[in-house]
Amino acid sequence: MLNLGGGVAYRIQSQDLEEVRADLADAFHGLLGAQDSAGWRPHVTIQNKVKPKLARTLFNQLEQAFKPRDLTLAGLALHEYLGGPWAPIGRWPFRG
Repeated sequence: MLNLGGGVAYRIQSQDLEEVRADLADAFHGLLGAQDSAGWRPHVTIQNKVKPKLARTLFNQLEQAFKPRDLTLAGLALHEYLGGPWAPIGRWPFRG
């Protein structure tokens, strides 16, 4: 689990996903902004942009019952941030 300060997330650990991300980062070298060029922590956001006290409370509650489990990623999706909503641009399913 990750305490994001103003939110909570479940951490994803996958060597295959790390390799996909590295390949994409190499392909887009020179085009990535500072945030996308920095370290990468794949995760599923549960809560975001709340007061730190609320985030800590949820983190503590979820951590007590959290049990890691396998998950399947079906592919990648690209969205554009429009200052609030996210607009979908495309989806690319994995084969197999």
